[in-house]
Amino acid sequence: MKILLVVHYFLPRHQAGTEIYTGLLARALAQRGHKVFILASEDHSEPGFKLAEESWEGIPVFRLYRNEPPDFPRTYADPEIDAIFKTLLDRLRPDAVHFQHTFRLSVGMLPVAAAAGVRVLLTLADFWFICPPILLLQPGMTLCPGPDLDRCARCGNAIGALFSGGITGSGGAREKIIQAAHALKRRLPRTLVERLRAWKQAREMAENGSGFRRRRELIAARRETMKQALQSANLIVSPSEFLRRQMIEAGMAVPERIIHSDYGFEKGKFKKKDLIPEGRSPKSVTFGFIGTPVEHKGVHVAVAAMNRLTDLNASLRVHGDLGLFPAYARRLKKLARNPNTRFMGRFENTDAPEILAGLDALIVPSLWYENSPLTIHEAFLAGAPVIVSDLGGMAELVKGGGGLTFRAGDDADLAAKIRTMVEAPEAITRLKAGIPKVKSIEENAEELESWYQR
Repeated sequence: MKILLVVHYFLPRHQAGTEIYTGLLARALAQRGHKVFILASEDHSEPGFKLAEESWEGIPVFRLYRNEPPDFPRTYADPEIDAIFKTLLDRLRPDAVHFQHTFRLSVGMLPVAAAAGVRVLLTLADFWFICPPILLLQPGMTLCPGPDLDRCARCGNAIGALFSGGITGSGGAREKIIQAAHALKRRLPRTLVERLRAWKQAREMAENGSGFRRRRELIAARRETMKQALQSANLIVSPSEFLRRQMIEAGMAVPERIIHSDYGFEKGKFKKKDLIPEGRSPKSVTFGFIGTPVEHKGVHVAVAAMNRLTDLNASLRVHGDLGLFPAYARRLKKLARNPNTRFMGRFENTDAPEILAGLDALIVPSLWYENSPLTIHEAFLAGAPVIVSDLGGMAELVKGGGGLTFRAGDDADLAAKIRTMVEAPEAITRLKAGIPKVKSIEENAEELESWYQR
């Protein structure tokens, strides 16, 4: 078969979970004899679009270079991208198109693929189809109970200030202003960004309700566009049951068209650590965070928890690129008062097995619901138990064992769970013994292959 995988970003420049999984899947499908192609977006500052062709491990990769969307509707659906995609479909003539994400691309690609007569699958990576800022988080890092037109219209995160009429101008000048503003936003403290959003939102809402009505119309249009596009998918795959329920409850998918099936992983590169002999305490217990150090990942919660544990023979290693969000990085370094908290810096995904081999347990302190975090699965493959926030896909993964949960955002509760592991080594032994089986990428490719052919 000829299979086209579509993803928002791709390796090697981008190494988050969805990008890594797409690479694993592409390799596994190619090893099964399929002709695999990858389409991904890439950022650049020039106006317009440019499609470039390259290769990754012998697999053709088409990168669509683009700058920031000029308005809110084109953050999720862009006719120009749809036209480029149609031209690529006509050239490649795939038997199946498997969408991993349409962020930075266009949801309109789903109906374009369906109209071409190919099999269309979609794997959900997050809450993109029901939440414009993806995370189901409201300003102040408070959890959103779910999509609602009025609530979304009032949410300062739902529509960025750059897309609600605040930037004037036209053509290249306007695009350059938007590009510069996005770059500046990454360097500012989040609290300042949220205050600016709240100020602008208050002004919009005060204009005799016209601002609220306009925002509500924009959200409603997005939701309808997403819903219609999703109907073009022959099958929607949700890696977590939590996300599957969210999509059904939001009216974005009917139960019979969306299934729960988790990711597959490359299992051979991970080596499980030995169990701690009963009754013996390790000399030191090493905890770790692996991922992007950004506020919604809750790294500050883990750092604050370690501040409470200076009496313990325990350490925290934070693995992640602190240069991505400089303001947050400064906050983390200022917060860290336990000398056993260390910031290890950027790492390559290929380093993950070695990093995990040096940890006794992984901490996943995210403030948002998450879907099915790859780092938890990788920890399980390495034989490391986890301590995770009691939310969404994280809590779901440890229901059968292999980890503990703590109240999301509560550093005191996290500290208590860390202390349990350090002072009661039998807890680590018990959690290790309960680690669930992880699906291999080969098993995953085989099941997807059958779905591509239906």
